[in-house]
Amino acid sequence: IEIMMSLKKNLISYSVVNIINASVPFFILPILTFYLSPEDFGKLSIIQLLFTITLPFLLVNIYGLFKIEYSKLSFEEFKIFVSSIILIPIFVFFIIQILFFIFSDRLSEMFDIPEKWIMLSPIVVLFQCIPTMIPVLFQAKKQPFNYGLFKISLTILNMGLSLLFIILLVQGFEGRLYGIFYSYLIMTFFGIFFLFKLKLIGLNI
Repeated sequence: IEIMMSLKKNLISYSVVNIINASVPFFILPILTFYLSPEDFGKLSIIQLLFTITLPFLLVNIYGLFKIEYSKLSFEEFKIFVSSIILIPIFVFFIIQILFFIFSDRLSEMFDIPEKWIMLSPIVVLFQCIPTMIPVLFQAKKQPFNYGLFKISLTILNMGLSLLFIILLVQGFEGRLYGIFYSYLIMTFFGIFFLFKLKLIGLNI
C-alpha cells in the first residue's frame, strides 16, 4: 500500500510539474504575437522544427537508458555509464554539423530561413542534451521536487530571455532563438554542476 501511495504521489507531482511547464509558454504567446509578424512565426516554426528533428539523433534514446541502467547498475558502474554516455551526443554532433554545413545553402533557400540558423542548429541542440537528461535522472532517483525545480526553471529562463531579446533588444524572431540557446546553455552548466555534485561524472571512461 505504501508503494502504491508513493507511486501515486510521484505521478501527481510529475503531472502537476508538466502542466505548469506547458502553461508558461501558453501565457506569453499573446505577447509574442504582438511583437512578431506571421512571417516571423513561420520562420521560427521551421527552425524550431529543425531543432526538434535533430535532438533525437543526438540523444539516441539516452534518457531511456538512464532510467533502465540506474536501477540495474551499482553506483560506481552507473558513474562510469554516465561519464561515457554524455560523450555520445558530442560525437554525433560533429557528424550532423558536417551534414548541415554541406546542405545549409539548399535548406536556407528551400525554407527561406537564414543560413546561419541552419549552421547553428546542431550547436543549439547539443546544449539541449544535458538539460534533457537531468530531469530524467531526477525522475529515476524519485526526486519530484528537483525534477520540477529544474524543468520549471529552464522554462521560465527560456521564456524570460526570449522576451528580453524580442522586446528590449528588438531581435525579432531571432530573439526567441537566442532565448532558447542561452537558456539551455545556462542550464547545461547547472546540469554539469548537478552531475559533479552527485559524483556521477568521473574520469574512468
